[in-house]
Amino acid sequence: MIHRRIFLLLAFMVSTLQMNSSFAQRTSSDSYECIIKEAKDVSEIGLLESHNFNADSVGKTFIVDRSTGLSMGEFRNFVDQDDVEIISSGSNELNFVAISFVGPFRYLNYLEIEEWRETVEKPFLAIDNIRGVLTGICTGLG
Repeated sequence: MIHRRIFLLLAFMVSTLQMNSSFAQRTSSDSYECIIKEAKDVSEIGLLESHNFNADSVGKTFIVDRSTGLSMGEFRNFVDQDDVEIISSGSNELNFVAISFVGPFRYLNYLEIEEWRETVEKPFLAIDNIRGVLTGICTGLG
């Protein structure tokens, strides 16, 4: 299990280097910057627990382009732009929700931002096959 996660992490790192510049060109001003406040994974007994492989994600950031659903940074949800599907673009009543199937094994990534909240900081929940369950706060960039 850990070897698979390490392999996937390395694959994402290599593809991240290749796609950083193209993502920056595609990201609109209607984006969120998100900071990870907690990172956990499911334990052997079914509880969420911190592990060494995801604990270093806490305090790191990622950017989400609301128009495409693409995210780059500590939570990255694409290898190809077509990997991401926006389920809900969010509103003053609904959450922003994007899902993606990433990599050769088509792992599911899930991102939900509580867009309906009237505060500047919007809580998020992300599920990442490598880092587990991530939660934190997003703020608008545009």
